[in-house]
Amino acid sequence: MYDSQCSWCLEDYADSVDGFCWFCRQVNESEADASHKSELTGWLDNLSPDDPLCYVYVLATDEGSYVGHTADLERRVREHHVGRVKSTAGTNPSLVWDRLMLTRAHADACERVLKTLRDHDKNVFYYLTRVGPQEWTGLGNVAEREQLRLEREQRNAELLEQLNREQGQRAEQLRLEREQSQRAREGRSRELAEQRRDRVEQLRNRQEQEDASSGKHLLLWASLLMVVLVLTFTLAFCGTT
Repeated sequence: MYDSQCSWCLEDYADSVDGFCWFCRQVNESEADASHKSELTGWLDNLSPDDPLCYVYVLATDEGSYVGHTADLERRVREHHVGRVKSTAGTNPSLVWDRLMLTRAHADACERVLKTLRDHDKNVFYYLTRVGPQEWTGLGNVAEREQLRLEREQRNAELLEQLNREQGQRAEQLRLEREQSQRAREGRSRELAEQRRDRVEQLRNRQEQEDASSGKHLLLWASLLMVVLVLTFTLAFCGTT
């Protein structure tokens, strides 16, 4: 059994068999492939009193997150806030997680591991490294549940987007159909109105023609009647003489 303080950082831990807290054990296991195992072991064996303590830290930004390490956390975070760090300038950076490591090499190793995590894994990781060691063993289950939740939310968002898109297309189709039907009704109404005007004009012309013909007939009959009256008067006058 080791002391209660991690061999890589200054965090206290409850149960361990290798001298690392849960966080540093993940870094060790992630980095300790064939090419790095001896190097990591050598770091622990050759710690120099002159090696500065170094922070590994994570900033939340408008574009996602930023991972880095520094010996002066307060100064470095202030530089991020005022825009002196090009990578985070104009992204509203804010400190969401930090850990003090024994050496810059340890902090660099932690930074590389954190950069390989996806965003939802980072969120779960940051949360679990803030709670008690008894809860750290639940990382696998929590990460799995978080992954399932995110996948479910993504599927729901995709279905909602598809539904909105289909509804939008259907609404556009209905709008075009209504406009087409309206134009057809308006065209039919104009056609019927023109037909009614033509019919009225025809009836008016026919009536005028009939009226003109009737006037001619009356004039002819009046002329004939006048001739008959003249002849009758003439014959009557001659008979009396």
